[in-house]
Amino acid sequence: KKQRTMKNKKKKQHASTTDGGTHSSTQSSESVSPPPGANAHSSTPSPPQSQQGHPLKQSVALAGYELGRESTSNAPTWTSPLDESVVFPAANANPFSNPSRDASIYEIIKLYTIGLILVPVKVVAIILTMLIGWVMCKIAIIGLSMDDIETRPLSGWRQGVMYAYSYLARTLLFFLGVWWVNKKGVRDPKVTVYASTHVSFLDIAYFVAECVPAPMSRIENASIPLLKDMHFALQAILVQRNSKDSRRDGVEVMQVRNSGEHKNWPPTLVFPEGTTGNSQAVLAFKPGAFIPGVPVQPVVLRYPNLHFDPSWVNGSPAGWGLFCRLLAQPIVHLTVEYLPVHYPSPAEQEDALLYAGNVRQTLARAMNVPMVKHTLSDVFLGIAAAKLGLPGEATAIIEVETARTLGLTPDDILQYVAKFVSFDWKRSSVTITRKAFEKKVLSLVSDASVESASALFLGFDTINSGEIDLREFIMGAIAIRNLSSGRSPSSHLSSPIQKLLGKPEFVEFWTKKEAVALPARKKHHHLEKHVQPSGTPATPDGMQSDSSNNAPPTTTTTKNGSKKKQQQKQQKPMQHFPEKEKEGEKAEEEKEEEEEEVEEEQEPVVKLSKNARKKQEAAAAAAAAAASAAAAASAAATKTVAAASANSNKSKPQKKKGTK
Repeated sequence: KKQRTMKNKKKKQHASTTDGGTHSSTQSSESVSPPPGANAHSSTPSPPQSQQGHPLKQSVALAGYELGRESTSNAPTWTSPLDESVVFPAANANPFSNPSRDASIYEIIKLYTIGLILVPVKVVAIILTMLIGWVMCKIAIIGLSMDDIETRPLSGWRQGVMYAYSYLARTLLFFLGVWWVNKKGVRDPKVTVYASTHVSFLDIAYFVAECVPAPMSRIENASIPLLKDMHFALQAILVQRNSKDSRRDGVEVMQVRNSGEHKNWPPTLVFPEGTTGNSQAVLAFKPGAFIPGVPVQPVVLRYPNLHFDPSWVNGSPAGWGLFCRLLAQPIVHLTVEYLPVHYPSPAEQEDALLYAGNVRQTLARAMNVPMVKHTLSDVFLGIAAAKLGLPGEATAIIEVETARTLGLTPDDILQYVAKFVSFDWKRSSVTITRKAFEKKVLSLVSDASVESASALFLGFDTINSGEIDLREFIMGAIAIRNLSSGRSPSSHLSSPIQKLLGKPEFVEFWTKKEAVALPARKKHHHLEKHVQPSGTPATPDGMQSDSSNNAPPTTTTTKNGSKKKQQQKQQKPMQHFPEKEKEGEKAEEEKEEEEEEVEEEQEPVVKLSKNARKKQEAAAAAAAAAASAAAAASAAATKTVAAASANSNKSKPQKKKGTK
């Protein structure tokens, strides 16, 4: 209903600005409607009404955006009425929302009628299918070491086993509700890299059934039961997303596989967005998959279901809730569109960012959706906000990468989110009403007037909508910090607001640091053994082999001889989203890693010649002989002293009993 209302407002406004040409140029410059064909689900704000009723209100420059282009390059921009230096781009799409998060009455009835029959049957069928697939993957890699899996493609009968495994993957899709797949375009079998959008956990099952690719996957998946051996059989490239070294090793593996040295390597499947989205926008691409500079075929995955959206995002139901609702669907529609192969130009081969940007723009135009700068950092920010009580997708209106250019870190944004939650905000729209805002301001300052609280609300309400969303709240909070610290002039403000800025308790609320922190991105040391750079010798269990060092792999020896245990606590099964860590744990882990790096850098590497080694061994032997001789002499001296003391005791007269 809200989307239809916004759409009708835009249509009426567009008609009013174009009918008869009676509007002045100044009024038309304040309200520019989106171009025809704009996405109806976009969250582009409606142009503001007249703002001349209050001296704080400044003109807000609004501009339309073109589909298939960066949202922040030609998007509506909001300027804070309190401080003109605070300018935020208004994001025009939320890639982490799920419209079917709250089940409708139809979905609830279907879940408790059809679902009671389908869910148990499908669960049993899926478990049996995955067990059979696990056995087939075990057979495919039996007798192979990790070095064989990572450096040589499967051949012979092993390829035949994986070919049969593709039919099993299609069977799994059938049990998950995908009876058929609507395909558009043609897949090029000669292409070695497929770049696809990422929506759900069904994506990988489809591609395995289609061409048995080697996916570039996050390393956490190797710790999930049954999936570990499946990843090894698919010869997946496991990458630790928060480790630069691991990502670099993954790129090197891609370069080796596409060098032509072995022509039997399976094609590489990459999800350049790095996380899942709802297909309402194209997220920022990671350039690593485009560094090899080989031809790439873009692929678009869509799930055009009417009552249920299977996208796995922050705004989706909980993991098991989403899975149960997926199994309760009699049919899940899947559409796959293969776009023309993108052959890189010489400039794109030299610049991976340019190459990734062009492929991203191709996908956005094919999907008819805008491009946004959301990344994995936005996902973690949404998780932290959900811990504070906000919906997981509420923070998506603020792009972390765009906020960085404005000098804001994700931790800073989370601080403002914690202050936002302290207000009495509306759960339905995630906004703060005028009444709730004034009530909070009056509680902060005992002698504040309603006039000052009302004036401050108008300073926060950037688009004059009568409510303050999270983006407007952060803009106003930054403006107050700038004004209270003297970074921005406050002469243009009204006297009630200037009085509030002079209250220490009011300024303290906006400047104090809340006790919140982002969830720490754990480094999975126990899984790094499965990510070997090409050419690195490895033992069958995945550990690096080193004949010159017999020390246990769980400890590291530094120059001073101290041993540090690796983080055994991280060997627990990983979840899709990491849990919130205790405050300060992330800083302690980073400090320990920095100390280890410093010790490793300071440790000298000494290369001794044969003669020097012989001299060193002789000196060590002489020192050992001298030590043994000294030990024998000390033992003899001890015996002599003991005998002398015994003789002296015998020569002394014995005292009678009872004497002191």
